[in-house]
Amino acid sequence: MPASTAMPGRPPAKPLVNVYIDGYNFYVPLSTGESRYYDLCWCDFEKLAEALVKRLSISHPREFGGCGVGAVKYFTATIPENMPQQPDGIDRKYQWLDAVHYHSGGRVEIVHGTFRPRTHRFYIERDELAGLARSGIALNWDLIPNTATTFRPKLRMHEEKQTDVMLATALVTDAALQRVGEKP
Repeated sequence: MPASTAMPGRPPAKPLVNVYIDGYNFYVPLSTGESRYYDLCWCDFEKLAEALVKRLSISHPREFGGCGVGAVKYFTATIPENMPQQPDGIDRKYQWLDAVHYHSGGRVEIVHGTFRPRTHRFYIERDELAGLARSGIALNWDLIPNTATTFRPKLRMHEEKQTDVMLATALVTDAALQRVGEKP
């Protein structure tokens, strides 16, 4: 339910709805370079927020009628310098984030999480190795003993961290403190 910015003893101000965007899930398809996603590259998040609030006010007039847009927050992950990377892709991402910030006049708040390395141990049966190779995973066959039937390789991967937690925490905190249209 939208929060109101009313002070005790005063009539309620126009209720506002904050919009929270999971940038990782939004940006990953854009980063593939597939032309079918090009229309999304210049998404105007303020207009998207306005359209969402308008749709809510039509479909749920009792709860959202007369609401306006509060804060628009875009949550993403900062790519660490020690992470294997494609410099062109990282530069493109930061240029895109700068464009989002500039286009919105800073109204779209960009909140950064991080990536963290984590070592995973996998369990692989010998008969699965050929399928992994066919799917494009590079295998060093010289390191695989002919007599082994199972393998437990370790793989170091970078995982996005904090973005989802930060989004959820901001949503709950903003709701609890009735913060709408405000930056922390």
